[in-house]
Amino acid sequence: MNRKVIIIKGYSNDLSELHADNYYVNSYYTYFKSIAGGAYESDEIVQLLEPKSVDLDLLISKLGIEYCVIIFIGHGATQDNYQLFKLNKTEIIQPGQLNFQADKTLVILESCRSEVDNVLAVDLSDKLPKFKYGGTVRSPIDRVKAKDLYFQNMKNCNNGIVLCFACSINEEAFNYYFSYGLIQKSHDYHLNSSFHLQVHSIQTIMAVLIKQLPNFVHTKIGKIQTPEIKGKFDYPFAISKF
Repeated sequence: MNRKVIIIKGYSNDLSELHADNYYVNSYYTYFKSIAGGAYESDEIVQLLEPKSVDLDLLISKLGIEYCVIIFIGHGATQDNYQLFKLNKTEIIQPGQLNFQADKTLVILESCRSEVDNVLAVDLSDKLPKFKYGGTVRSPIDRVKAKDLYFQNMKNCNNGIVLCFACSINEEAFNYYFSYGLIQKSHDYHLNSSFHLQVHSIQTIMAVLIKQLPNFVHTKIGKIQTPEIKGKFDYPFAISKF
């Protein structure tokens, strides 16, 4: 199966934002390369830093692949119910108007943010489970098995597009809490020894975030932020370690 992850960093207003944006570009890259994220190879992941719209559209339109994950990290807004994204210093685009040439597409939008202080660091350390009270010990799967599980799950999904938003309309996305939660929760599922050879879909991960993230953000900064997902396809997002 031909697949690709495209990570797009939009315009950063200052060095603080640039540092935080790049941190999460690298976090997504590391996650998807890992077994947890589907064991993507380096040539299956593209990182674009403040690209021009014409170059981005040309790249996406020429993909011609079966599955594509596209991640936008940067400033955004909503206008007339359309999501906007500040691609570079001079261009604001509507991501939904890009010419996606993939049978199955997952779009993740980490946008509409205000604060960048105290950015949470995602913990992707490979912590082995501790069986304090005994239990079954299984051997971790390898990259070949992870890819096989990923591809088999993908083949069972219908063609279409899934859109994941960091927040709902008329809300802001703060401090990259959405990306932190998405990657961290997925890695937690990966390390959970109670799951055996299981593929956890983006629907499963998002359902948890939609319930938990609002309380987390409110506790942290007293704000309202509710992630949203559109599209009902169960595209794989996290692979169990055992």
